[in-house]
Amino acid sequence: MAAALLNLYFKRYENCIIALSGGSDSAVIAKLAAEHLGAENVLAVTFEAPHIFWYQTENARKLARHLDIKWENRKLPVDDAEILAGTPERCYLCKRAMMHALTELAIERGYDAVFDGTNIDDTSEHRPGLKALEEYGIRSPLLENNLGDQFVIEEAAKIAEEADLSFHDESCIATRVEGMADIPMLRRIEREEDALRERFPGIRLKTGENGTFVRFKKPMALKLDDFTDIGDALERIKG
Repeated sequence: MAAALLNLYFKRYENCIIALSGGSDSAVIAKLAAEHLGAENVLAVTFEAPHIFWYQTENARKLARHLDIKWENRKLPVDDAEILAGTPERCYLCKRAMMHALTELAIERGYDAVFDGTNIDDTSEHRPGLKALEEYGIRSPLLENNLGDQFVIEEAAKIAEEADLSFHDESCIATRVEGMADIPMLRRIEREEDALRERFPGIRLKTGENGTFVRFKKPMALKLDDFTDIGDALERIKG
């Protein structure tokens, strides 16, 4: 059923730009677009900024090469200070900057649409960035076809095996900081999570006014040595 719906959906377009974060949702969109529109008609764009994990950029580069689609890595046109300030609007400001840049690029180069990886389950929680998608008319194939996390998990698993990739937490480093952040703090968090991510999928090392702590996306059984390693990482985050 999903395959038939997506086939009809993509028939509306001849080419597209994809906001390719390096996470599982946008990876699934990239694969679908390459299959339905032809790899030569797909341009994936990944943005680089201090609050974005570098491993996600590398994931995007490897995936684009695997799919044989065009790929560009661009600096995110946003004031870093606005993101580091830790205001509730930072996700919206980040997403708005991305979608503004992609919309301008689509107009300049004659692409039919800009796609992103939002799925139906994303609408069940507060996501300030969704407002930016509406403002710029960004298309979300998964959302528009009522496809959610389960579809993404299944399709991303196939992509990960085919392209030798690992998909992890898709939120940015700034979400690890409660309140104001600075770039050295972000780099410390990134370094420590990079070292632990394969052992503890979904790990989030967080810091704020109430100290440093760890959260996981899913329940996880930990051994004594695990507590020690995570505790040491939290200490190093303090700087």
